[in-house]
Amino acid sequence: MEHAMRKNFGSPVLDEVNKCIFVKDYEKAETLLEKLIASDPKGGSLLLHLRRIELATKLEKLDAMRDIYEALILKDPQDLVSKLALLYTEQHGEFVEHKDALDRYQALLRINGPHPGIY
Repeated sequence: MEHAMRKNFGSPVLDEVNKCIFVKDYEKAETLLEKLIASDPKGGSLLLHLRRIELATKLEKLDAMRDIYEALILKDPQDLVSKLALLYTEQHGEFVEHKDALDRYQALLRINGPHPGIY
């Protein structure tokens, strides 16, 4: 899993996404990022999903992101990246109380063991 978290570092497309975010061209960044995530058979690294959530926050699309991650989890209940992304999305959108989020992180830790995304 650690490999999946690092494999997109140094990606020219991710570099372009970051540049777009820096100059506040959020729509272009979103398009590039969605293509990058779609191009990965495993759905992209956690880093890509963190950027995706950041963009959803800026574009006020956290409700849509929550729906996407819920659907991904239904499709693959073992997908830890989607579970973490859903929880991050719910925290950013204030869809979940802090205590409930902490309880869910602890449950993920018990089930999956140590993982940098949980900490």
